[in-house]
Amino acid sequence: MMSIYTSYYFFPSIMPFMLLLFSRRTCVDMRYFVRLMTLLSLIYVIIYPFAFYNMLNYQYDQTAAWGDEGGYGDFINNSNYHIPLLAVPAILYYFRRYIPNKLWWLFFAVSIGELLIGLYTARRGRTVTFLLYYVLCFLLYYFNKNTSKIQMLIAGVLVLYLGYLIVMGSSGGFLSLLIERGVADSRTEVENSFYASMDVRSWIWGRGWFGQYYDYIFKDYRSSIETGYLALILRGGIIYLILYVFIFLYSGIRGLFFSNSVFVKAFAIMLLMNIFELYPWGWPLFNFKFFVMWIGVYICNNPFYLSLNDKKVKTIFAINN
Repeated sequence: MMSIYTSYYFFPSIMPFMLLLFSRRTCVDMRYFVRLMTLLSLIYVIIYPFAFYNMLNYQYDQTAAWGDEGGYGDFINNSNYHIPLLAVPAILYYFRRYIPNKLWWLFFAVSIGELLIGLYTARRGRTVTFLLYYVLCFLLYYFNKNTSKIQMLIAGVLVLYLGYLIVMGSSGGFLSLLIERGVADSRTEVENSFYASMDVRSWIWGRGWFGQYYDYIFKDYRSSIETGYLALILRGGIIYLILYVFIFLYSGIRGLFFSNSVFVKAFAIMLLMNIFELYPWGWPLFNFKFFVMWIGVYICNNPFYLSLNDKKVKTIFAINN
């Protein structure tokens, strides 16, 4: 029983309650996040060459079943030594205006490393999400009046051109698995298993934190499903899904359109992206990214943070110190 309550099924569900510890005057010390992610990023950079080499030379068997040794599930879970757990949340490379250039380039390099891992392991949803984060970061700064529009436009064109060259030059090598999987449908049969297993009561109220459904593809009962919004329904039904989406949607819209700084708008973008990610993955996990997201819910609903401009953010949070 103890192992159940220490599992990743339980802790993500209690993470939102940490907001009850905050008062309206609580000041989030962003220096903590920057220092922590600097340490994790340095560890990431040290491990990355070994993980990437192992990933490139992993004995991947395309004929093996998902859970078998050498199968695709084994490949994506074990080939990279789990270093994605050390990757920085997108929010931090949105903070170029507030953090030292050397740290920003470190965070951005780690995010590029994660993108390369996603490309090679053919994680289609993760790849699209990463690219969308880059596009939104570009737009966030492009539409900010203090940023050179010409420089941002040139940078955007160069990135797109570089991406085109990488794709065209790697179709038979680095990106071969991604191109092979392409638009292959790997979800429909699993989702159909979920639909067949759920009754009316389960759709409305869910089956609890540790609820299961029968997957006739794996011929076993499962407590997880890759499609995020279905994972939420499994836990707490459509009611839970609606409440979850409402909190992130409301907070994201408020932070994006009623704030005066890139600081708050970056949190808002991350919250809205979480709703988008509910289809390719996106279900709550007990990790640093979701911890930052719930901090973002607090910030986007606090009038104090909404009223700050960029100059005030740099003064109050002193992220450069």
